[in-house]
Amino acid sequence: MTRRDVVIYGDVNLNIIDGSAIWLVSLAETLALTRSTVHVVLKAHITTDRLLTRITDVPNVVVHPAATAEDSPAMSPAEAVARLEDVAREVDASVVIVRGSQLAEACSSSTVLAPRLWSYVTDFPFPVTLVSDVQLARMRRIAGHSRRLLVQTEETREYVESIVPEAAGKCLLMTPIVPDEFFVDLDSAEEPQRELRLVYSGKLHPDWRTLEITSLPEQLERRGLNASLTMLGDKFQSNDAAWVTAMRTALESPGTGVSWKGGLPRERALEEVAAHDVGLSWRSTALDTSLEISTKLLEYAAAGTPPLVNRTPAHEALLGSDYPLLVEDDVDSVITALLAARDHLPLIRRRAQQSVLPYSGTATARRFEGYFQRAEPNLAAFPRRGQPVRVVVAGHDLKFAGELIDILETRPDVELRIDRWAALREHDADASQTLLEWADVIVCEWAGHNAVWYSQRKRPDQRLLVRLHRFELTAPWIDTIDIDNVDALITVSRYYQELVAETKPWPCDRIHHIPNSLDAVDLDRPKHPGAEYTLGLVGIVPFLKRPDRALDLLEALLREDDRFSLHIKGRMPWEYPWIWAKPAEREPYLDFFSRIGRTPGLSEKVVFAPFSPDMANWLRRIGWVVSPSTHESFHLAPAEGMASGALPLFWPRDGVDKIFGDEYLFADIDSMAQCVLSATQDASDHRRRTALIKKDAAAFDTARIADLWMTHILGSAPIGGTT
Repeated sequence: MTRRDVVIYGDVNLNIIDGSAIWLVSLAETLALTRSTVHVVLKAHITTDRLLTRITDVPNVVVHPAATAEDSPAMSPAEAVARLEDVAREVDASVVIVRGSQLAEACSSSTVLAPRLWSYVTDFPFPVTLVSDVQLARMRRIAGHSRRLLVQTEETREYVESIVPEAAGKCLLMTPIVPDEFFVDLDSAEEPQRELRLVYSGKLHPDWRTLEITSLPEQLERRGLNASLTMLGDKFQSNDAAWVTAMRTALESPGTGVSWKGGLPRERALEEVAAHDVGLSWRSTALDTSLEISTKLLEYAAAGTPPLVNRTPAHEALLGSDYPLLVEDDVDSVITALLAARDHLPLIRRRAQQSVLPYSGTATARRFEGYFQRAEPNLAAFPRRGQPVRVVVAGHDLKFAGELIDILETRPDVELRIDRWAALREHDADASQTLLEWADVIVCEWAGHNAVWYSQRKRPDQRLLVRLHRFELTAPWIDTIDIDNVDALITVSRYYQELVAETKPWPCDRIHHIPNSLDAVDLDRPKHPGAEYTLGLVGIVPFLKRPDRALDLLEALLREDDRFSLHIKGRMPWEYPWIWAKPAEREPYLDFFSRIGRTPGLSEKVVFAPFSPDMANWLRRIGWVVSPSTHESFHLAPAEGMASGALPLFWPRDGVDKIFGDEYLFADIDSMAQCVLSATQDASDHRRRTALIKKDAAAFDTARIADLWMTHILGSAPIGGTT
């Protein structure tokens, strides 16, 4: 298969050994394991090759020197952008990965780099109260003009997407990487000695509890356990001169069980770590809210030296809430954990190493190969054409066309332009005429007046696709669409495909269905604890969405188990003036909200969340997505929920079984509630249901839907029959 070209630039000087420089080298080694040629662009001319030698002989890695004067220390951001543009053009790179917000912002303004830019930003402040308006605006520009954003942890992804709307759906995990050779063979590892051998590797800092750590051997000995401590590191980082003096004294004092070996190269330090029983990664609680995972922690575990770490949600998620070496921020907690774990270290070290296997170079490469493939067009099914196909997408509301636009933007043989109508009937006729004359293919999103306008003007050599959702079918203009000029009428479900065929005298071989699409991989994120007791409802406007039915279900569940709650996401009815102005619409909402307030215990069980694009984050809290509407053309929310592992619940309506089947379709509240209660009470049954529903959601995944669209847009298959 053809190899892709990936350019990486860390905005780091490889002459200086630090975490950022090690990251760049590790990433190059890792991406070389994918189906890629990796181009490493250097920031500065090399004066010492201690790090560079790791990648100079790696197959599929090409090192590009810095483009700056010999006497200049390093490239400026402007010079780096120009250099990256030159390399990206030269190798026809499909992906350019850069690290650092300043450089990412500069690259995002480049028309050459932005379409292929994957930005890794690690210096975005947390929590949100520390984010300035300038920083937020910068991050929004980066997210808006980057193809992908790389973040280190699931928690970071949730944080960034929640405050940067442009980031939603773009964030991918770029976890720390532990080279495969750092994972020791535990079958040949030494068993613990009579003496407990502790090790610390890293900087010497008050928040890293390095001074307190030096007291552990003596305290353990007073509790009857012989222990020694090896300290690795020579960087004292504190403005407190008294603390630095005390730290140095503790390291150099004889007879305390502490051996200080100073700073060592990374490989040598790992060899030293592997010769010990427990790696110390105990820190101040001030660092407990960090959204990053310590690379040292991962390296300890890989080396077969289980880490002792603070009990935090991130560490519990990584190692398990019952991991024996989770501690609080006090010495007694540390001593107690070490004493209790002493006789179980062989099992603990295997558990720790198993927990960090997803951070190995091989596992990371496998994950990135998946990222790359999903970002690439399916050239195997639809080979690249020599002459670009010029496509116009026209419509007044493109909220359901985002995935289609993304699909078209990934094709190197498609030129895309948007004819964005101001309203259902309003557009710039001159601009539309210019686009009509330019286009090879026109896609009308919604069968509205845009479809009427284009169908009455389309040339015989052009292809016209019209997507019909639901309300258009009974609209007064629908029969003025010149169906003879429509090559394919795309409906969003088989039910509406059949209904159009039954109600309109249109050629059946031009009527097709392509479901709305979703990114199944992005939506499949770890659930928060207790998600199985949370119902989710997305959108309550207009009232035919029937939010009152969701309350019926919630009350039925609460009668049996008070852990259930209902989370409602979306805009309120008064945010739609034309809805709120109608008494027939307003009155049911007033009853709905009054019911929540007057029913004892109900108000604290209903949670409202505003409309936002970060559905994947919201769904981490949701175990069941309800779909109580009386009418829907498709209803994307339960499909998105299924991809996330949330089970759907459907009330009867026309066509729902043809889209989602009938397993979660219920005729009454009692049977629906019984299904929920049964699944939540049987963990194995719930896991089985979740796994199956994720497989069902794959039918709506963007990769599959992209192929259906491209069949019509590129004309790779003759129009005819049903899709």
